[in-house]
Amino acid sequence: MRCNIHDFDIMEEGKEIGIAIGKEEGRSEAKLEAARNLLMENVTEDVIARCTGLELEKVYELAESLKNQE
Repeated sequence: MRCNIHDFDIMEEGKEIGIAIGKEEGRSEAKLEAARNLLMENVTEDVIARCTGLELEKVYELAESLKNQE
């Protein structure tokens, strides 16, 4: 299969988009893990939402899922 310069540009752009998406997913997972840890330390949901940047509703959902695991 032969690739021309345009194909190479498209592949590079796709690679950059994939890297950006991966980084964003990693940041989101880190926020969720921090929120889980803070919930286990009995930090209030509103403080966790402010400190992590997560939506308060998401923190409530996470707290509920942790309660269900016990």
